[in-house]
Amino acid sequence: MVTVVIQSEMAKTKVLVIEDEIIIAMDLENRLQKLGYMVAGIAASGKEAIQAIESKRPELVLMDIVIRGDIDGIDTAGIIKEEFDIPVVFLTAHSDPATLKRARITQPFGYLLKPFDDRELQSNIEIAIYKHQIEKELKENRAALRRANRKLEDRVKERTIKLSITNQQLNQEIIKRKKVDEALSEERQRRLSALIDGQELERRRLSRELHDGLGQVLVAVKHNVETLIMTPDPKTQKQFYKDHTMELISDAISEVKRISYDLLPTILNDFGLSAALEKMADRLSEDTDINISFYSTDMEGRMKPDMEINFFRIAQEAVNNAVKYSNPKEIQIQFIHNKKGLKLSIKDDGKGFDVEKLKKGPGHGLFNMHERASVIAAKLTIVSQKDRGTSVVLQFPIPPPIWTVN
Repeated sequence: MVTVVIQSEMAKTKVLVIEDEIIIAMDLENRLQKLGYMVAGIAASGKEAIQAIESKRPELVLMDIVIRGDIDGIDTAGIIKEEFDIPVVFLTAHSDPATLKRARITQPFGYLLKPFDDRELQSNIEIAIYKHQIEKELKENRAALRRANRKLEDRVKERTIKLSITNQQLNQEIIKRKKVDEALSEERQRRLSALIDGQELERRRLSRELHDGLGQVLVAVKHNVETLIMTPDPKTQKQFYKDHTMELISDAISEVKRISYDLLPTILNDFGLSAALEKMADRLSEDTDINISFYSTDMEGRMKPDMEINFFRIAQEAVNNAVKYSNPKEIQIQFIHNKKGLKLSIKDDGKGFDVEKLKKGPGHGLFNMHERASVIAAKLTIVSQKDRGTSVVLQFPIPPPIWTVN
């Protein structure tokens, strides 16, 4: 009856063998050493196994179900998982349904039926170590996501409180100015409604990004890990799922950073629209294989904050859509200011799409872009042809009141 504990030390993996039949234990010790593992010692019961774990700080346990003492291997595996969070692989000659059912409850990282060869032993050890590391990273990523969600909720609460205070002040002002004509009062109410609607749109946008971006990545990671566990021949497919899973985890980390950046583009507030667009182009060029260029004309002064935010969000939505769905080789972003007005254009050479069909679908990207253009009284034109790319153009005539001096 065997329990083996593994711990990484430098380039080798450390193994502690727990076996109540000394001949079998010594044979297993010899096989592990030939496979390149370090064997720390041999024990024969669940109690000795726990003591060995506490002293050796292992990373993996190979557990025979029938061992000496008051508790068998299955109960010992449950204690190890609960108190030490160490992966367990069972080595046993028992394959009856009742034993298998009990073993599954402890969620082992492998189940080897005797007799087994060295290749099966090594494969199960390596897969168990790798799976445990992946689960650990997934737990850390989920914890990071929960922290991000709590931080977002705190921000929403803070903004809601500020909005509530603003509403109270506005109501007090309306009471004090009872003689203000009805038209002015209606205008105030309209602006307040637009503010609340804008906040709700931003919440829905962020919710979609979390679901469609980070959520889908984590689902794919979970699928890979489950496939890795269930595959009948793990050695032939292990490397593929390992590489793909690590890539997905990197994508999840990048997605969290991207969502954080999208929540509050500080460069837009500090340096204006041109700087923010150029930064976005540079960042996406580094993160993708797409050549993203940016050009703008010189201009004096700054657009009002609401104008800059809506221009930036429309550009951001257009560029992100091109990167995600159009598979382009090049994206051109231009921001032109001349006597005719303001013109923002985003063009790509991707595969294009049916604009009218997409408008009727469940997506909200085009709807959000048109809504933002409507809020600032700008004209938005989207033209796309299959295999010939997409053009998004936002135009706005410039009356002097929209400018503020730097």
